[in-house]
Amino acid sequence: MKALQITGWKQAPELRQVDEPEPGPGQVVVRIGGAGACHSDLHLLHDFDEGMMPFDLPFTLGHENAGWVESVGAGVAGLETGTPVAVYGAWGCGYCPRCRVGMENYCDNAASLPYMGGGLGTHGGMAEHMLVPSSRLLVPLGDLSPVQAAPLTDAGLTPYHAIARSRHLLTPGSTAVVIGAGGGLGHMAVQILAATTASEIVAVDTAPEGLALASNVGAGHGVLAGPDAAAEISEITKGRGAELVLDFVGVDTTLALAVASSRTLGHVTLVGIGGGSHTFNFFSQPYEVSFATTYWGSVTELAEVLALAEAGHIRAHIEQVSLADAAGALRPVGRRRGARSGSHRALTHPGPEAQVTTRSLTIPGDWATWETERGSTPHDEPGTSPPHSSALSLAALSLTALPLAALPFGSSGVGGAVAPLNTALATTAQMKASRRWSELVMAAHWSAVAVSPVRSRIAASSTDLRSWATAGVPL
Repeated sequence: MKALQITGWKQAPELRQVDEPEPGPGQVVVRIGGAGACHSDLHLLHDFDEGMMPFDLPFTLGHENAGWVESVGAGVAGLETGTPVAVYGAWGCGYCPRCRVGMENYCDNAASLPYMGGGLGTHGGMAEHMLVPSSRLLVPLGDLSPVQAAPLTDAGLTPYHAIARSRHLLTPGSTAVVIGAGGGLGHMAVQILAATTASEIVAVDTAPEGLALASNVGAGHGVLAGPDAAAEISEITKGRGAELVLDFVGVDTTLALAVASSRTLGHVTLVGIGGGSHTFNFFSQPYEVSFATTYWGSVTELAEVLALAEAGHIRAHIEQVSLADAAGALRPVGRRRGARSGSHRALTHPGPEAQVTTRSLTIPGDWATWETERGSTPHDEPGTSPPHSSALSLAALSLTALPLAALPFGSSGVGGAVAPLNTALATTAQMKASRRWSELVMAAHWSAVAVSPVRSRIAASSTDLRSWATAGVPL
């Protein structure tokens, strides 16, 4: 079968002919119908040297996947051949307390695993078939097509989890601010907020096109990023600030805006890893504002995301291309300069002449330019793509005879911040010892923070964790 693989660090991916997988005991082979191209794929391809990641090459890319059950190994029950499924992307040990309640994104034994998930250290879904190590990692799709489901496994799940942990704050009369609302994760966050909360939604982006997209999918207010943004948000909230601020960019200026826009007892949640930081002291934010970073979400939350999509409450805006063009489709996602795109690229595979359905949303301007105007040090040369999901178009690769899907890149997009982030990674002593990509990135991120927020750990039974997760209590 054909598979798009990473064969060497800082090299372009290769479309190769490989053996089809065979399921062992407990395993499932999925015939891929959709494989989203995330900015994390670009990090793997371009931003690491030999020895920086604990992954053995080559392996097939693609960690946003959906398709149909092709075959199952011994001991697998309840899955019929042809059943449409989405593949949960974060693969943990399956046995620790976090994994037992579906939170494999926070597996206690992640550092001992040789991979983070399919497409992140082991074979992913940018191929005709994908081997999934356990049926626990599959979520039935119902009537939702794999084309729409694939990008939701990351670009939908990540903002959903970031919102769910703060849902108890989002009562009638509350306000949620989405910074980077015109991007991949940002525009999904707006839809999820509109579908699951009573909050007034304020969208922030660097260009009118991004704000128009956010408005079309549910934002009640649009604020153009810049020196007056905090004052505009204050006026919208009648001087109170927002209960929840979601930052899908993560540079110094957006973090400063997030803090300035927050309300006493509110939450500031950082999803974008643009490499910025916030100086934390007693007076640097309103009282009892809680800071958090998030990584992906639970398998239970993925089921909820897919249910929202099946009911028509949320959808990924996609563009489609063929598997034959997969390698080329990845290049523009993150290496273009001077423009941001909120379009999503999905690849169909009826043949090499497959038509490409495009919904392009080119967004001029960027966060780096705004930093320059404010006198801050830009993360890259002025005019480059910003480090968040709206910075780049997304490619989704369709690998079978049916359409495959994709959505703008995932939460780990760094864009213009790649160079300084790599420098921080290279100088972080714990880098090589870490087995988790999120740990690598966070090690670099927190190295620049004067005082990082501390959150106590609570020892709890699996039953407590499950009930708390269901209630939306942050874990």
